[in-house]
Amino acid sequence: MQAKAEYVQCNGLKKSVPLHPIVGRHDLHSVNSLRESPSVPDHSTSRNAVTAVIIFLAAHFALLVGVTTPEKFHFDEVHYVPAARQMLDPVMPAPRLNPMHPPLAKQLMALSIRTFGDAPLGWRYPSVLEQVRLIQVMPAMKIRDILDKP
Repeated sequence: MQAKAEYVQCNGLKKSVPLHPIVGRHDLHSVNSLRESPSVPDHSTSRNAVTAVIIFLAAHFALLVGVTTPEKFHFDEVHYVPAARQMLDPVMPAPRLNPMHPPLAKQLMALSIRTFGDAPLGWRYPSVLEQVRLIQVMPAMKIRDILDKP
């Protein structure tokens, strides 16, 4: 005798689950295996969003610790900060500083200097945001890479 099936809503997806042949209810094992199925996510989109926000805030505050030390230029800031300051001038002077490098990093630094002032926080805040973005994106890219392998 073939067991009848009925559609069950589980984690936002409808799936056919067999009814128990004698009792006429859902087989407990079938429902549990549906919940444990790798194709059915165990958590919702809102839970993922909340987790992403928590990771963003934790990484953001952790990376902001000590961002203003040292108070003088560090590494390539010697080149980028003067170029970013130059971009804040109403009229760009004829010889641009640091023209051999793409302008995006200098533009982000100029926006940060305008927002936070011409101080170490203003110079380094775009780097903090990029590091936080990478902390969130890299695990997702690795998981996708693992799942794509045969």
